[in-house]
Formats: sequence, structure tokens, C-alpha cells
Amino acid sequence: MKIDRSNRSPLLRVAGALPDWVELPAEMPPVIACGPEKGNTFCLTNSNRAYVSQDIGDLRDPSVYDVYLESIACLKGLTGVEPAIAVHDLHPDYVSTRYAQDCGAERLVSVQHHHAHAVACMYENGLSDQVIGVIFDGMGLGDDGTIWGGEFLICDLGDYERKGHLKPYALPGGDQATMYPERMAYSCLTAELGRGNSDLDLVLPGLTNEYKEMMLRIVDKGVNSPLTSSAGRLFDVVAAMIGFQGKISSPAEATIGLQTMAEDGVNDSYSYEIKKWQLGFGPMFGEILADINDGKDKGTVAAMFHNTLAQGTIDMCRRIREDNGLEDVVLSGGVFYNSLLSGLIVEGLQNSGFNVYTHALLPPGDVCLSLGQAVIACVKEKLCV
Repeated sequence: MKIDRSNRSPLLRVAGALPDWVELPAEMPPVIACGPEKGNTFCLTNSNRAYVSQDIGDLRDPSVYDVYLESIACLKGLTGVEPAIAVHDLHPDYVSTRYAQDCGAERLVSVQHHHAHAVACMYENGLSDQVIGVIFDGMGLGDDGTIWGGEFLICDLGDYERKGHLKPYALPGGDQATMYPERMAYSCLTAELGRGNSDLDLVLPGLTNEYKEMMLRIVDKGVNSPLTSSAGRLFDVVAAMIGFQGKISSPAEATIGLQTMAEDGVNDSYSYEIKKWQLGFGPMFGEILADINDGKDKGTVAAMFHNTLAQGTIDMCRRIREDNGLEDVVLSGGVFYNSLLSGLIVEGLQNSGFNVYTHALLPPGDVCLSLGQAVIACVKEKLCV
């Protein structure tokens, strides 16, 4: 079924003003969807209307959290709504999750991060039946306790199946490691190319032997080294290999840097493999290492990486279609701010006969999550009245 969104336009989300609203599937009790921790928005429902806040920011900053509380109070006052139900991310330690637990709501509903991404994009485009959801972002807690971020879901507005994903690797140091691309690179490259590969010193010169030994120890012991399938961390690996070393300014810097560096007009790509619904790029890492050692232009390497990730994504979607017959694909997650990658994937999927949907009302990053959370709560929990 497709819901009419023919008159859709980007949502107006201005602090201190009643924002535009999105129509929900039916009337429901008052709900507050508390959103993610970083790139936060929240969503307040009133009857069959969902109001999405302005982009609040990173709730781990106490001053930003104050703005969050003030904005919630303001929107409650503007709408006259006092939510009875609070919806939150699956991650128990998010600031927004703790808010949900402490806000006095009569009922709590948890929603998986990447399902919320997919549903936000679905709902913005008027989709309600099953789709393939390709969700590429930094990190979000999966229902298996690992960190997801390179996901191929089969989902509708109320439920999902994790059909496939990018191959996971250990993230030494957890969240903190997202600011140091070579940490993820060393973990990934040693897993794929071997710990004794001396060529790694050529592409990761900033890592001392002592530091590398420390990372291997914590990975071996499973100390603060969660497995992650994150597409954002995949960008970190390649970015570190071609020169993005040391501390970066934001977790998105590697993705942006690789897109900026990529040369136009490059059609070649590297190798990848799909095994048991897992998309892996082990062969690509060895080929990139050889290209760097041979002095290949780094802009060409960056472009070939984009081409490879796009081709692997399209191939995975084709295999899912062969297995399930689904032809609608939604794309969401912060990695899709990368216009080069998103353009390659959209064009390739369309050329393969898929119907492809991107965000129509909200950006693809975490700011869309609160809308997805609200819709999932409405449908899955049968809150409609």
C-alpha cells in the first residue's frame, strides 16, 4: 500500500515555533519519541499529527541537553499535549533513553536504531508494505548486542528482519575510536591481511608498535572492542590508508574527505565478496594496499572505493530480490549525505529495475529517527485508536 504524499515538502522545524506536522496512519494516544543521542530531534504526537523538533544536537553536552528539555517543554505548551508513552532507542545508555525512562510516561517503547531510519524514509515516501532498507551510518545498537551500521533490512512500518549486513570488525576503544580512523583501519587490516603484514606500517605510520600491541590485546580480550558492521567505519579504514591519520574533528570527516578527494570519471572498482548475506571487502583492502605501494593516485583510489561499495550494495539488493521478490528500496543513514555514493547506488539500483526512495522531508542522518520511532510505536504497538 502506498500512502499519498504528493504534496510533500521539507518540514519546517524552527525553535520556539509550532513546526509543520506529518500525518500519522491513524489517531493515537499522545507519544513523545525521544530520538537519538547525537543529531537529536524529538517527535511529539497529537491525535494523528507528528511534530518533529528542530535539530537539537549532541545530548551528551549538558548545555545541549538543557536546550532539549526546554524545547520539549515548549512544544508541549504549544500543542497542549502531555505524552503518556515515551519511545526511545534500543541503546540503554543514550541520554535520550534515560530521559524517556525518567520523564514520567506511563509506558515505554524501545525501537531499534536502523529500523527507525528505514521507517522514517518509508513514511516520508508513503510506503507501508515491505521494502529493502539499506541503512548506512556510523553506529547504532543492534538487537544482537553488537554495533550495527551497514544494514540490509527487510521491513515494514512495524517490524523488520536483518537480512544482510557489512562484514563486522572489532572497534578498539569503542566510541572513542571513531575519532581516530587508523584504529579501525589497524583492526580491520590485521583481521583481513594478517598481523605480521609489514606493509601495514607503510599506510599506518602514525601507530607505534606499543600502541598496536595494546589494540591487539584489547581486541583479543574483548575489552571495549565491540564488533561493528558500520559503513561509516569502513570509510575510516580506507581514509586512514590514504592519509587521514591522527584525531579527526568529527566521525563524518573521513566520509566527507574521501568524497572530496575522489576523482571524477573513474569507472574501475575493487573486489568484494558476499557470503551468507554478509558483504565483505577483504579482497579490496589488499588491492588498495597494492595500489598505494605502486603509487596510484589517491583520488583514483577514493573513487574506486566508492564504486566498489556501490556495486556491492546493488549486488546485495539484487540477491535479496531474488530471494524475496522485493523491488522497493529505501536509503537512509548519515553515510548517504555522501552524494557521490548515494548517486552511484541510486543510479545502479534504478538501472537494475528497483524503485528507489530517499528522504523527502528530513535529512538521512539521525535527525530523522524520532519520526521513525513515532510511526513504529503507532503501528507495532497498536496504539492507533
